[in-house]
Amino acid sequence: MEIVKPIPVTPAMVTTNAVNADADYNPATNYAEGAKCTHDRRIWLSLQAANTGHTPGASGSEAWWSDAGPSNQWAMFDAEVGTVTTRGDSLQVTLAPIAAPTVALLNVYAKTAQCVSTHGATTVYDKTVSLWDTSVISDWAEYFFNEPEFRTEAIFDGLPAVPGQTVTITLQATGATVECGMCVPGKPFDVGMEKVGLKRSGIDYSTVTFDVFGKATIKRLGYAREVSTQTMLNNAAFDRIARRLDQIASVPVLVLSGRPRFDSTVVYGLVSYSLDLALYSYSYASIDVKGLI
Repeated sequence: MEIVKPIPVTPAMVTTNAVNADADYNPATNYAEGAKCTHDRRIWLSLQAANTGHTPGASGSEAWWSDAGPSNQWAMFDAEVGTVTTRGDSLQVTLAPIAAPTVALLNVYAKTAQCVSTHGATTVYDKTVSLWDTSVISDWAEYFFNEPEFRTEAIFDGLPAVPGQTVTITLQATGATVECGMCVPGKPFDVGMEKVGLKRSGIDYSTVTFDVFGKATIKRLGYAREVSTQTMLNNAAFDRIARRLDQIASVPVLVLSGRPRFDSTVVYGLVSYSLDLALYSYSYASIDVKGLI
């Protein structure tokens, strides 16, 4: 099993065909109450009328602006799985320069996903995957009449770790709106051979309240995954794996559990662990991942 430590992505590295819905902030514009603008990769909501010259996010601007989330272009890089970058038909994002052996796309809606890596004029990696989930089809009636379902993760691994690469991600869904919640380029490290017995669960942060008549009021909030799994590792690698697990304490990482058979067990979140020196030559690592929304 592998854990991927994300490589930081800066605005200078990103080229995208996604478009922000709100215009960039202009200090000369007189913003009305409820008006929106984009500034520093965030969407800002004006809290007052006659809002002129108050830079969003600056000291003293709290009475004038409220942070309304990431801009459309930046949503897939804001370290939150639940916020999505969208574009009709096709979404294309280029990262350069970068050296990432693994690129993961999470919370995706698309029919196909492609990852192309070039170094100079040479293509060093080119892979396209279909996200159509054919497991829901067991007969001709389901093929013709069921609504198609699509996988929500696309994991590209085995990219050459050569500095100075250009990685281009293309998501296609002709006639629909493409969505991508998170793009995670990173460097994986192995934590041993995963054992049978993985447990996956969901965390729902929504609240449900009942009045005196039993009527429910549901406030939908964030949702995240949790995974508990165990690996077996050679004791020759015990210190190295323990050291690397210590280094990602309180650091969001991508855990590729259940791979390559399952995608829904892949989790971006925080890792806690324990190591059991059970045998002379082998140890067991118990790994728990608390997903982030």
